[in-house]
Amino acid sequence: CALPIYWLTDPENPLTSRVMVNRVWLHLFGRGLVKTPDNFGTTGDLPSHPELLDHLARQFVAQGWSVKTLVRQIVLSRAYRLGSETTSQHLALDPDNTLVWRHSPRRLEAEELRDATLAIAGQLVATRPEGSPVSQLKVIEIGNNGAEAKKLAEFARASRHRSLFLPLVRTQVPQSLAAWDFAEQGFVTGSRDATTVAPQDRKSTRLNSSHLVISY
Repeated sequence: CALPIYWLTDPENPLTSRVMVNRVWLHLFGRGLVKTPDNFGTTGDLPSHPELLDHLARQFVAQGWSVKTLVRQIVLSRAYRLGSETTSQHLALDPDNTLVWRHSPRRLEAEELRDATLAIAGQLVATRPEGSPVSQLKVIEIGNNGAEAKKLAEFARASRHRSLFLPLVRTQVPQSLAAWDFAEQGFVTGSRDATTVAPQDRKSTRLNSSHLVISY
């Protein structure tokens, strides 16, 4: 039988390209053409624009599975360049903006908030760090209160590099990201939750962060 990798990338198998296109659309628009990016099965949602999803999936395969080309194609579209203005008529017909008649504002994600805060404070280090404490870990389960977990937490707390370079291992989430709906490291997360947390909780997180300095 054919190896799984060949089945996944077989041009006759539309699932892989559809899932990838939907993930890219999700990151650009804040919501996928299929609202359940982890579930394309019978219990998942139907695509809002099935013809568009299939068209982009076919183009994605025809263009050599190039994510860069796919992103360029989407961001140059009229749908992506729409403004956020609303009208009462459009709101009455499509309040959830399922048909993409405007740009839907979205919250900044945890990494964006942290990086923006460091940049505004003039503390963001844009270069790539040398090495990571994760590379020194043994292949063992790390306890939440063990020495390894403490070392990772201290490294993340002191780091001024982009959030992309923070050490992320299972069950260990840096404090600067944990309060902002960051993805749980023990699960595969196609779409992050968007919760409403009491303002004092997040204010406490900001005030207790070592990279924030408040001056009067």
